[in-house]
Amino acid sequence: SRSGNRFSRNDYIEGVKTLIERRFVETTSTMSREWYASFMAESPCPKCGGKRLNEMALSVRVGGKNIYEWTTMSVIQALDFMKNLQLDPMRAEIARLVIKEIVSRLTFLKDVGLEYLTLDRLAGRCPAARRSGSGWRRRSARS
Repeated sequence: SRSGNRFSRNDYIEGVKTLIERRFVETTSTMSREWYASFMAESPCPKCGGKRLNEMALSVRVGGKNIYEWTTMSVIQALDFMKNLQLDPMRAEIARLVIKEIVSRLTFLKDVGLEYLTLDRLAGRCPAARRSGSGWRRRSARS
């Protein structure tokens, strides 16, 4: 303060995203709802195309597939892919234990009846959006 006195305060500050989502749900006005909805449309990151991985991660390929392509497979497809993966002898030796572990875990998922699942996951924002600060993960309140 101007008088030199110090004070502190611990209050909850609602974030913009939470505020818009809350007001969208609470409003009864169609016009307000449309305005809030304009901030909530799904839009993929222009840098990663919605894959939510950085360029370096997407540039690594094993068996011709990058991690995004691999994780969009079902458990059964991924298990088949790993069992039939062809690597040169040096790479095969380097990857032997990793492949064995992946096959073991995929087999477990299949054995407990989860063979229909895919291995991809949702992330808050892709790395490019986090760096730029522009990538608020927007989701549709309509869905």
